Amino acid sequence: MRKQTLAAALAAGMTVSLLAGCGGGNQTQTQTTAAATTAAQTTAAPSQQAAGGETTAAQETTDGIPVDYFAGTVLEIYTKPTATNDLVTDPNEKEIYKLAEEATGIHVNWTLLTSEAWSEQVNLKLASGELPDAFLSNVGENTISDNMELFYDLSEEGLLETYAPNFLETVEKVYPEGLDSLRWPDGSIRALATGRPETDYSENTWFPMINTRWLENVNMEMPTTADELYEVLCAFRDQDANGNGDPNDEIPFGFANKHGLAHIHNSANYFGIANAKDGDSGHYKMVKNGVVTPTADTEEWRAWLEYMHKLMADGLLDVEGFSQSGDEWTAKVNQDLYGVTYMFSPTHLGLDFNEWEFLWIQGMEGVEPVLDGNKYYDTTVKTGLTISADSKNVPALLHWYNWMASTRQLKMTAFLGEKGILWDEYEGEIYLSDDWKNKPEFANETASTLTNNRGAGGTSVLLSLDDYAYDDRNTHLVNGVPTVLEFNPKDSTQSRSKLVKQTLDLLQDEYIFPRFQDPDAVSERTFIETDLMPMIDNYISTSIMDGVTDESWNAYLKDLETYGYYDWIEWYQKSLDGEL
Repeated sequence: MRKQTLAAALAAGMTVSLLAGCGGGNQTQTQTTAAATTAAQTTAAPSQQAAGGETTAAQETTDGIPVDYFAGTVLEIYTKPTATNDLVTDPNEKEIYKLAEEATGIHVNWTLLTSEAWSEQVNLKLASGELPDAFLSNVGENTISDNMELFYDLSEEGLLETYAPNFLETVEKVYPEGLDSLRWPDGSIRALATGRPETDYSENTWFPMINTRWLENVNMEMPTTADELYEVLCAFRDQDANGNGDPNDEIPFGFANKHGLAHIHNSANYFGIANAKDGDSGHYKMVKNGVVTPTADTEEWRAWLEYMHKLMADGLLDVEGFSQSGDEWTAKVNQDLYGVTYMFSPTHLGLDFNEWEFLWIQGMEGVEPVLDGNKYYDTTVKTGLTISADSKNVPALLHWYNWMASTRQLKMTAFLGEKGILWDEYEGEIYLSDDWKNKPEFANETASTLTNNRGAGGTSVLLSLDDYAYDDRNTHLVNGVPTVLEFNPKDSTQSRSKLVKQTLDLLQDEYIFPRFQDPDAVSERTFIETDLMPMIDNYISTSIMDGVTDESWNAYLKDLETYGYYDWIEWYQKSLDGEL
C-alpha cells in the first residue's frame, strides 16, 4: 500500500502546473485556469443536453479540479450484467458511461463477467495477483475481509473529500450513520456503495392477510383482538367458509416455516414482538431506547406461545406448517384453503387483491402490537465499487465515479438510462414516465429490459431517496404530465406499495443497522447460534404443538442461560454500540 496521500500529491502537482514560469507573473496561472475552465465547459455540454437540467456541479468538481483533469487515463474495470436480461456486451454503450467519457476524457476498458461466474472469477483474479483498477459490482463482505490487503483503503485523509465529494454528500443522506456505515472495525474503507434505498418496500415484512370473502361467508366482522380472531377462525373451521360445498377442507390459519417469510414467528407481532431485519432470530431481540432487549424470555413471549397452542389444539392452525415446503403452502393458498396467512402481497400469488385485507389485532391487553420490518429498506450495495490496492489510477477513478453522481439527472441516467424513456422531467421535478409504452421502437420491450439494457442500476453510482424520481409509485408521467395512476389490484408493485403505505406506522423505529464487522467477532456470534437457535426454534414448535407448562417454561429459561442467550444479546449490544 502506498503511504503517500494521493490527495496531497495531486494538489501539489496542480500547484506546480499553475506556478510554472514564475517570470511571467500570473499569466501562466491565468492561461491554465482559463484553459481548464473552457475544457470543463466544453466537455460538460453533452451531459446537459442528454441528461437534462443544470450541470454546474459537473463542469468543475469540488476544490476546483477541472472535469477533464485526468483526460487520457485508461481504467481497467471488471463488472457483470445488471440482470439476466441485460444483453449489453460493452458497458461503454450505456448512456452514463458515454457521458462520463465525453466529460472526463477517462476511458474504461471493461471486462464483463457472467453473473453466474462473478464470485469465482473475482476470487481467481484476487489469487492471481493481477488485478484490474477496480471491480464495479458486489464483491461481497466476506471476499473483502478475506483479502483486505488487496483493496485500497479509501479512508486516506482528504482522498474522498477531494475526488468524491458528491459521493460523500449522498452517503450522509442514505445511511443513518453516514460514512461510518462503510468503515471496517479498523477504521478503513475498502469499498464504496452503489444502488439506492427503496422508498416503500419495508424490509422483511410479509403481511398477515385475512380472506374477506370468507369473513362474509361466515357472517363475521373483521377481528381486532386475539379473542375475536379465535372466534373468526372457529367459524372458518366449522362452516363452508370458502364456499366450495365442502365444510371440512378449510384450514383457518396457514403458515410455512420453510418458505419465504410466511413463518409462525410473525404472529408474535400481535404480542409486541417483531423482527427488524434478521429473519426468525430477529424476533429473539428488539432495540428499545437504544438497548438491545431480550424478548424470548418474556411474559409476552409465553403468552404468544400459549395462544398459538390454543389455535393448534383446536384445529385452527395448519398442522403441516412447520414442515411443509413452499410449493405445498402455495398450492393450499391457490386452492383457497387458507382463511389467514402471511403474504408479500396477494397479487404476487395471483390472488384477487380485493378479497384479502391486512389483519391487525392486539394479542395481549396493554401490549402494543408491532409489525415485522423497519422503516428503512436498504437495497444499496455497500461493496459495489472496490479499488485494487496497487492501482495507479485511484484519483482518476474516484473522479470518474464522482462525476457520474454530480447531478440528479446524471444519477437517474446511471440508474435507468437516458432521459426521455423511463424517466423525464416536469416543471423541475423528475418522474418515472410511461410514455415509452406508446413508442413503436419499444413495442417489444418491458420496463425491466429497458432498465437493464440502458441503465446500470445498482452497479453504477449511489442514489439517495431525494435523488430518485418523485416518491410515489402511483404517479407517473403520461403524455408528459404527472398523472396519478388508477390503482390496479393486478399490479404486484402497486399492491405491495399500497400495503406498505398502509402499515408503515406499525414498523419499528429502532434496529441494529448493519456494519462491517470483525470476522472473528462474527465467528463468536455464529458459534453461540449453532446450538442456541435450534434450541429456541425447537421450544417454539414443541410449545405450539404440545403446550406450555410452568415446568417446561422454567426449564426453557434455564436453557436460554446455558446456551448463551444473554451472551448473544450482549454481542448485539456491542454491535449496536459500534464496538465490533
